[in-house]
Amino acid sequence: MVFKYYSTVKVRFTKASRAWKPASSLSTTNTASQAATTCSSASDVKSSSNESTADSASPGVPAVDLSLLGSIHDPDICSVSFLPSGASSAIFASHTILAVRSPFFSAKFRREWVASVANHEPIKLPTWDLAAFAVIVAHLYSRWVPSESSTVPDAVKSALARMGVQLSSLEDFDVLTNCFDLAEYLECTELVSALEPLIVASIAKRVRAVKLAPTKFSSSATSHQ
Repeated sequence: MVFKYYSTVKVRFTKASRAWKPASSLSTTNTASQAATTCSSASDVKSSSNESTADSASPGVPAVDLSLLGSIHDPDICSVSFLPSGASSAIFASHTILAVRSPFFSAKFRREWVASVANHEPIKLPTWDLAAFAVIVAHLYSRWVPSESSTVPDAVKSALARMGVQLSSLEDFDVLTNCFDLAEYLECTELVSALEPLIVASIAKRVRAVKLAPTKFSSSATSHQ
């Protein structure tokens, strides 16, 4: 089953953004180098809920800005709400921020979602996973991306928690692939690139666990000896 997941992810990667390498270059042996390359292009952010900006490691890449994260899921100042799959209640956000940061949201707020915003009705997203949606919102608000080598800022942890997502859930393989699928669909290329090494590392971890775990057949044979 793990090897099937690995093949599936490799196929997905070939359909991702133009900045991606071919699937043939992905392997568990080069996971560390890929992660290092990806993380070096992300911003080095210190953990602080009041922290506003951090320097970007790569020219042309917008710096991480945590100053707006505190306004996520505040119904007093947010202008739109969403109901992704798995959410127990509506999640509030600013349609202006989302529209400025994402061509997808900009187009939706000008057409299909106009009435929902005007009438303050939750926008239902039954095919969007809650954790993936929360990561997308946090990313669009701040340019933050998950990384194996850097500490998640407190402002990001707090924003995710207010949306009903615990940081530990981002270690789950299914959550990571859901985040990847949604980020690819919304053309969030920075987030797509950051998720690649995390998914590959998760697959490698699963493969190691399968190799080290005794099989039910070997256990059964031992018990009959």
